[in-house]
Amino acid sequence: MLPVSGDLRYEWETHLTIALLLGLFPAVPVLAIGVIALGAIALANVVAAIPARIAARTPEALLLRTE
Repeated sequence: MLPVSGDLRYEWETHLTIALLLGLFPAVPVLAIGVIALGAIALANVVAAIPARIAARTPEALLLRTE
């Protein structure tokens, strides 16, 4: 249901504050999520570097001969 008054931002902040005080929203560890995301990206780069290094060492003539 939409609020009746014209100041929607004030009412949204009020509802959000009340919900946080009542514990209706879980606390989100933003720093932990950021560290996990950066770690996942770093791990993906390391895992992708292994096949990339193998592909870089393959001679071009060998690849063209198999086509």
